[in-house]
Amino acid sequence: QQPLVFTGYIVFDLMKSSSILMASIFLASWMTAACSSDGDMSSETNVQDVRADLTLTEDISIDVGDALEQTTTLEYSDEVLELSTELKLEGNVTWLGIAGSTIIARVDNIWKRVDGKQVVDLVLPEGIEDMSLIDIGRLNTNDILMLSDQGLYVVQGSNVVSSPLDELLDDLSVHALETLTTANGTIVYFVTDAGLKRWFQGELQSLDLGELKTTNAMLSSHETTLWVASETDLYRLEEGEETLQAWPEPSQGLVTYLGADKHGNVWLEAAEEILLRHTDGTWENMTQTSEITRVTCQPDSETTWLWGKNSLLQVQANTARAVTDVPQGSLWVVDENGALLGATEEGLTRASGGRQVGLDGWQVDGVLLSLTTFQLQLEDSSQIDKVTVLVDKTPVDVDEMGTFSLDPTLFSAGMHNLSITVSYNDTNLDATLNQDFEVVVLSWQEDIFPIYKTHCGGCHGETGNVALKLYTAEHWEKAFDSVLPSVESGFMPPPYTLDEGELNTIRWWALANFPP
Repeated sequence: QQPLVFTGYIVFDLMKSSSILMASIFLASWMTAACSSDGDMSSETNVQDVRADLTLTEDISIDVGDALEQTTTLEYSDEVLELSTELKLEGNVTWLGIAGSTIIARVDNIWKRVDGKQVVDLVLPEGIEDMSLIDIGRLNTNDILMLSDQGLYVVQGSNVVSSPLDELLDDLSVHALETLTTANGTIVYFVTDAGLKRWFQGELQSLDLGELKTTNAMLSSHETTLWVASETDLYRLEEGEETLQAWPEPSQGLVTYLGADKHGNVWLEAAEEILLRHTDGTWENMTQTSEITRVTCQPDSETTWLWGKNSLLQVQANTARAVTDVPQGSLWVVDENGALLGATEEGLTRASGGRQVGLDGWQVDGVLLSLTTFQLQLEDSSQIDKVTVLVDKTPVDVDEMGTFSLDPTLFSAGMHNLSITVSYNDTNLDATLNQDFEVVVLSWQEDIFPIYKTHCGGCHGETGNVALKLYTAEHWEKAFDSVLPSVESGFMPPPYTLDEGELNTIRWWALANFPP
């Protein structure tokens, strides 16, 4: 396709009052102080009539009905998920939003900031105590940009300060915002009654997306891709090093929800159907195989939640698992760890299937035969506060890599309990793993020699007439690669077949490195 080129223009005009110019200059210097290096939006404000080029591809002529697959690629697991819940903030929650890992909520008419387990009351400028929030976005690691009915503000720690961007948008009605973090700095998109605006490197620019109506437009993003939906229109904008490119995408009916997940998939609620756009550009209609009516996702989370009339599915790694008790509430959002946060009768609650703890290293699952090093498989390692490993309530040392060792000679033969607890800094819900295991101590003299004497000695003994000798531990170790297949297949010993207990004894003795 040959691209059609449209250009956008700087919003502020040099012929306007000097106060606007001063505001833009102040904006650049303020951003330098307010934003950290990983979200730096500061640059030298360009006061010339600079144009931001937007390349808009030709309209895509696609029959949306044909573009949408009739079957879903989701795998529906038989596993039923039991949610764990915790009350994070008690009270009446009337607004809830999330930007990265930061939650902004209004609880009992008090604005709160929640970062993991840390909860602070926001200190608002005088006169905006009754503000209504419209949207929020992350500027950098610490700062949150807030769009309210009182204007634009920045949350720095617990303090809310006026954003100088508000001066540049003073004559515009802003309906939504979205922030993108790129190698060239943070970009902020605004949906206004005068079209789509883009703040980047000290310039506020207008972007022309043809006939797109932005009064009720919705924004979502994944990495350097911005998605814009309005009525039946859907656009994908890609941030490049020098140019900004936009593609119209197929849609189906009036879009009422737009969201991207961490994998880059895009979810739409349109015409009472749930549509999924995969990263390869293919579309699926998710309502044809299940009664899904609503989606909850966010760009920082690998988990998506699909709501039905009386059901809830958790989607992770393309696998959907049903939830036993659907949580009741409103204003649901999903955090970066995949948990549901919602306004319930009790207040702000967090519900999740819980993080999982995996353990690699067993030679035989649940059986400890010899000195063994184990590797913990932990989710969200950056959020971990503490890892505790206990054997029969006695602590075991765990290194920084999540490895630990167990020596069977330090325990009595028989059953023992392994308990692993992982505490996280963003929730009071611990991830746990409890496993009973058996310590088995084997030796040639006590365990293998009796099998040899009963079944093998007549032919493979010191005076036997078979060349293969098996009357010592050394003989068995040297010939084990041929001995084991022979006894497992039942070829040996004639005319009997060893039972499973005897076979396991032989296998486990080898795994224990042939102890004498």
